Parts: sequence; structure tokens; C-alpha cells
Amino acid sequence: VVKFANECKYERPWGRYPGVRSEQLHKLNFKLYNYITNFVIGNYFNEAKWTFDCNMQFQKIKPFHKDKEHWANKGFIHLDGSSVLAGLVYLNKNPDPDSGTSFFKVKEGKIHSFDYDTKFELCRGELHPDKAVEDLKELYDNHEKTIEVKNQYNRLIFYDGSNLHTQTNYWMPNDEERLTLVFFISKIEVNGK
Repeated sequence: VVKFANECKYERPWGRYPGVRSEQLHKLNFKLYNYITNFVIGNYFNEAKWTFDCNMQFQKIKPFHKDKEHWANKGFIHLDGSSVLAGLVYLNKNPDPDSGTSFFKVKEGKIHSFDYDTKFELCRGELHPDKAVEDLKELYDNHEKTIEVKNQYNRLIFYDGSNLHTQTNYWMPNDEERLTLVFFISKIEVNGK
């Protein structure tokens, strides 16, 4: 799968998320797409018949700063919009374990609020990483980490898209890009319902 992922063509998005993504996996390798989606959904509905809408792509993310601990290398805490299930497979063979995924809750008396223009500008390369620090500190100050999943090769995680989460850190050893297979399932119908 890693070899296949590295052979794919990647495009930079308009700035909604960091890094680059491949074309939709169902267009590149329907057999792999079908295997993963059926495995994930089958964990919830093992004997039922289901239909679903799923976006699945490989994603590569370069760190925003060479210093692992720089604030710009922390992810932006967010929700996955209309996804009822979202997830990813970690595909770096020797990752930094701290480049996994963290989940959060809003601290008591605080709100989940963030100027996403900062994120979009940083993701598009229009903002120097040092300029994002204050906004990121404020975002993290309003949230409490509840769970951290470490990056481990071939680990699959999936979660309700309404859970606040982020990449724990974009930094990887040896100037490697963080390679994942991400998926977002926006609709699941079970037995026609």
C-alpha cells in the first residue's frame, strides 16, 4: 500500500487542510477502497447490508517548521464536518510516535472558536509559521486533550466525525512527510434505512 501511495499523483488543496492529497481511492484502486470501507463499516454492522458515501485519499503532510516543538507543527483542533465516521491509516514505516492523532473536549467555561483564516493561510503557504503561534496557543488554551493515539505503521483508527481532534504533530524524522490514508464517511444506510 505504501508503494502504491508513493506512486500516486498529489495535489495541493485550496487550503482547508495541510499537505497534499491524492485522487479519490475508489478511482485509483477500487478493490483496496472496497476492502477498507467494508472492514470499517462491518465493525459496526456485521451482518447487515449497507450503503455509504465515502471520500478516501492518501495524504502527505510536511512539517511547518524544522523544530518539532514549534507551535505551527501542532494540528488545528477541528471537527470533520458532515462525517458520521472518519479515520485514517498511518503509513510511515518508522514514524515519530508523536505524529499521531489527539482528541479533545472544550474546557469548562470556554468555547470551540478559532480564526480558521490562520489555518487556511498557513496551509496555503501564505503565512509564516511564527505568525500562527498566538492563534494556536489560544485554540489549545480552550481545549483539554482527552486521548492521544500514537502513530504506528499500519494502525487504523476511526471515530465519530463530531469529535474534536487533530494531528498531534506534523513533524517526522529524516525530513519525511506524514503519510496517511484518510477517509470520511458522510452517510451510512443499513438495511435500506
